[in-house]
Amino acid sequence: MLRCLIVALTATLWIGPCPTTVADDEGRGPEAATQPAESENEKAALAALQKEIAELRRRLEEVTDQVARLSEASRRAEQQAERERLRQAARRAAGQRAAPAPDTQGATSRARNLSALNPELSITGDMFYRASSSARDAFSAGHWELDLRSNLDPYSQMHFVLGVPEGESPELEEGYVTWHHLPGGLSLSAGRRRAQFGSLNRFHAHALDQSSYPWALSTAFGEEGLTGTGLFLGWLIPRPWASANEVSLEVFNADNELAFAGPEWKHPAWLLRLKNYWDLGTDTYLEVGLDHLAGRASPDLPLQHTFDALDLTWNWYPASRGHYREVLLRGLLVRSRRDQDAAPTLSSWSGYLYGQVRLSARWITGVRYDRLDGPSGDAPRAWGWTPYLTWWQSEFVRLRAELTYRDQWPAGISREFRLQLTIAAGPHKHEKY
Repeated sequence: MLRCLIVALTATLWIGPCPTTVADDEGRGPEAATQPAESENEKAALAALQKEIAELRRRLEEVTDQVARLSEASRRAEQQAERERLRQAARRAAGQRAAPAPDTQGATSRARNLSALNPELSITGDMFYRASSSARDAFSAGHWELDLRSNLDPYSQMHFVLGVPEGESPELEEGYVTWHHLPGGLSLSAGRRRAQFGSLNRFHAHALDQSSYPWALSTAFGEEGLTGTGLFLGWLIPRPWASANEVSLEVFNADNELAFAGPEWKHPAWLLRLKNYWDLGTDTYLEVGLDHLAGRASPDLPLQHTFDALDLTWNWYPASRGHYREVLLRGLLVRSRRDQDAAPTLSSWSGYLYGQVRLSARWITGVRYDRLDGPSGDAPRAWGWTPYLTWWQSEFVRLRAELTYRDQWPAGISREFRLQLTIAAGPHKHEKY
């Protein structure tokens, strides 16, 4: 209202008094004598009006300032009330009562939370249905693992894996302690661990891209691969020719029954590995490994069994769409030489190559080729194909279907269909080893 009055007064002052209409210079009449008096009255009225307008403007500014202060105070009060409402809602949701703020000046406990002392626990399991042309169809509970991990202190970490195969007693698959970040880029593990032979032997069965290990590994070391108890030393060398280079030396008991002396072993086996890694671009990498594994094939005779291997991994994993698109190629070539008592050394070749494509976030398909050559370059003992299709229901449940075609001498051709269900729970459910 004050603003309207001011506008009206201002308009009136701007227009000013109406001028007197004069007919002519000679006939103004008696009104001409009263014009000076009227002009003086108008000036006095105008001055009073201007003074009143100035006072109204001052009062308007005071009212405007007061309204602004009241609006700011109201806004702050509303914000404070909203924060208090949110605090009360959070306390109710947490089942806690409001508590006074802690005394930051007082003494605080440095005791470690007892729950943090517990190791991290994960469980993985595989279940199968098999339909084979050479054996009866059957369901199987497969293999289950209990995985425990804990950082013992800032320098060392413990890893323990208890395996429970179907129909067998629980067994220690892995149990070792690792010291990371030793001087000179070294790391050291002591205990029972899967050997780093090739790129896949280190993986646990649930982490494989197929339902079982390639034939080159299962034929040489058994269905579960190569595991040993001993010392495992790693050295990350300062990139002489690749993006990353690592040399590892592993010395462990030669108790593998297929490759070495078995339970009657007297001399340890050892594995030397050189791993080279190249970043080929922002989305592509290449990894090449060279391995030499040696151990006694007999507990009493100096008969050696050696394995020389070359493994390769090429991976395209777009950074912006890694969960939806990926291409992986992986292969291994192994030469085995086994000394014989009073007989020529047996030499054979084996290997595998597979490729897989991620079609979407849930679907992966691929195919693996396996080959086992006979001693001294004879005709292949076995070769075959394994196409497979994997579907991830979620990060906790995976379903895989695969068909294996195997041509083995002298057994002939066999076919097997496998349906695999994998479940996983815990913080390390996606760890490969």
